[in-house]
Amino acid sequence: MRGRLCGAVLVCLALSLVTTQGKQARSAGGQFVDGEIIVKFRPNTTATQRSAIITARAAGLIRRFDAVGLHRVRLRGGQGVDAALASFRAMPEVALAQPNYIRRALIAPPNDPFWSIGFQWGPVKIQAPEVWETYTTGDPGVVVASIDTGVD
Repeated sequence: MRGRLCGAVLVCLALSLVTTQGKQARSAGGQFVDGEIIVKFRPNTTATQRSAIITARAAGLIRRFDAVGLHRVRLRGGQGVDAALASFRAMPEVALAQPNYIRRALIAPPNDPFWSIGFQWGPVKIQAPEVWETYTTGDPGVVVASIDTGVD
């Protein structure tokens, strides 16, 4: 279970990182990459069926995330995200189809009540508040991630 959870967290992080490229659009759910969607097929769907569905409804597969069964799909030029989602969602083999949402890390002091009353000594020990004061995201070529699920 722990390995599967870590894999899911890594895939979510990877999806967040890969979606920062390309044109962006906005919907009620937030910003997403225009011309891309994320698709998850039902477990009994064969690789041949998945490939045929993607080929028939979109320009092609960008990347598969096998750990969680997600497919990052590129749409044909001029094909809208809403139309593609409707087309994929109509297929019985598709369990989930959604825009390729863009996620960004929050750059701010924590809103954790234990932080404000001084119970979280670790960030102070490593001088995190001083770093937060610089309010920079640094070099876009450098990716730093902290994965802490709280599960031991």
